[in-house]
Amino acid sequence: MSNNASTSSNGNAVDAQNNSRTVSRKRKVHRACDYCREHRIKCQFDQPDICKHCLDWEIPCERVAPPPRDTRPRKRLMSKSLEAEDMQDIEPVYLGGTSISQLVWFFCPATAKSKLHALDVKYDLYRGALCDSDEQGLLVGRESKALKRERLGATSLNTALAKLAESVGAETVLQNLYDTASERIIPIFPVISKHESLINDQPDEKYWERFVEMHHNSAPPTPLPGIVRIIHCALAAMSREVPSDIRQNILSTLQNLLVGPELDRIRRTSTIASVQVLVSLTICDELSGNGISSSWLQLGEAIRMAQELALHRNISLDLVPLAQRNRRARVWGACICADRWISLRLGQACMIDLDMCDTPGPQAYPDHVKDFSSGRWSPSFRFLGELTQMSVLLGRVYKLTSSPYGLFKADDSSLLIAQTEIDMWVAQLPKAWPYSPTLQTYDAAELINVFCVALEFTLIRPFQWPVGAIPHHIIYRPAPQRWSVLVSRARQATAWAETASGMFCLDVWSNVTYPIICAFFVHIRMYEQSQTEEARSFIERTDDVIQGWAAILPDSPSRGKIAAMTKLLRETAGPTTSSPTNSLSIITPGGSLVDNWLETVTNGVPPMQNVGMPNSRNDNGVMSHENNTLDHLDLDLGAHLNAFGGDCSFDFVL
Repeated sequence: MSNNASTSSNGNAVDAQNNSRTVSRKRKVHRACDYCREHRIKCQFDQPDICKHCLDWEIPCERVAPPPRDTRPRKRLMSKSLEAEDMQDIEPVYLGGTSISQLVWFFCPATAKSKLHALDVKYDLYRGALCDSDEQGLLVGRESKALKRERLGATSLNTALAKLAESVGAETVLQNLYDTASERIIPIFPVISKHESLINDQPDEKYWERFVEMHHNSAPPTPLPGIVRIIHCALAAMSREVPSDIRQNILSTLQNLLVGPELDRIRRTSTIASVQVLVSLTICDELSGNGISSSWLQLGEAIRMAQELALHRNISLDLVPLAQRNRRARVWGACICADRWISLRLGQACMIDLDMCDTPGPQAYPDHVKDFSSGRWSPSFRFLGELTQMSVLLGRVYKLTSSPYGLFKADDSSLLIAQTEIDMWVAQLPKAWPYSPTLQTYDAAELINVFCVALEFTLIRPFQWPVGAIPHHIIYRPAPQRWSVLVSRARQATAWAETASGMFCLDVWSNVTYPIICAFFVHIRMYEQSQTEEARSFIERTDDVIQGWAAILPDSPSRGKIAAMTKLLRETAGPTTSSPTNSLSIITPGGSLVDNWLETVTNGVPPMQNVGMPNSRNDNGVMSHENNTLDHLDLDLGAHLNAFGGDCSFDFVL
């Protein structure tokens, strides 16, 4: 009896299970009509041939259009094909002979070349990629993930600022960062002045304490984009004094805005404000999230905008008010500075041809000031004016000494004139750098000295560290005093970079990194020649500065690469196996540098000997070794001592 009961119960369970399967079977879904499908309306059929919506509205209910293609099974394959298409566009990038990656090769001893080659493999560097010379440039591979960015939904700037204030803990944190930028960043590179950085805000108490002066004509006719405030906060946040989580939050917010509609609006139309924003983004390579490559591209876009707006031309005051014309000159001067220094760092050709420009340089005083004699206004933009003059000289020296042709397209007169102009520019530098009656331009003298290291290094490098034989037609040699002055400058630069203010500038302004590494190369050569503990200590101290700079962003491949290379040179630095033929004597500086080179050239050929390279072609196209003196040069030095001459006529009002 119990067996029958259990059997019947099992049978009932099976029947119930079968019934449940039958009940849960999915009903056939009618295909939506064309109208409902097009308008995304739920299509319900009360009758077999017409849906409820079409019946109610008396619309023809048709099912003629083909159904949309279902791509769900193909999404994985489609994503792979899109990724493959992206990979097709990732070509290697070029670094020229003045790039740090290339300069390291010159200073690396032969015994350490294998270790340097291992770093090349790690960082995807391809030396020997150029046909004619392995020592004039290299190619760098790029990973696809470096170009991928997370594109978020369109977010307003106010929403981004509110979220940022919440993520960093308080709005006062952002205000403190902006105050730091106002005091320590804007004065040294005022592509956006303090007045312009206020945007729509009214000056607060701190503003009047620091800047005292304000004039409505020194502000732009329309406020700058609000993203300027985040850029300044991000620049200040790059300091190692700022906690890493705050820095990362600000950078993430800025980079998300840069890949969204905010930057699209800036790029859509050429305006002075757009130029200012794009140039500001090049101050620090990490702002855009893709290193110096992004800075290079954004600067090119800014320069094209500036040229479209004729910032490179001297516009008449009949058409443009005085304050606006001075603002145009200030922004164009910032474009020149950024172009020359980023081109030098990358070893690329400069983008601005100064032969096509006639605008005056940046005015030292606020944009609206016409009469400087009253003494009421401080020379707020004096540092930018001097930096622009230096950048013009740097561009000329860079073109003479560092082109792919080396010194073959240079001549003695151009080299002598460039050297003289550098010396005369240094001689007229001011002792004080006031930005306002109560604020000095932050570390202006020290920054000028640091940038002079790179300028002098670029002039001396082809003679002190020649890539090949010096052409026979080049009689010019740098005066011996220049080397000792460069060594002194390099030591001052290292000592300053160890201070808190030096570290701040190194963290915030990427262009400062290059001169510090040039100083590192100078210390290596000095140690090779002198073998003193003092010279060795400067190598170690400079490398410690570079390692500390790289440690701020441990995930940055560019900083890691530079730190690894300088560490390798520090470990392998030692005496030279043989004295190079083309070395400058190390002597105690004495007299002016201008007097020294005049004495050198009038005494005949300098002690640095030519290495059997022909110098010029005669009328028959045959290489000639004649006229190996400076008597054949037609130098009108007086015409060049008080003007830049050649590149552009810069009539600086200082």
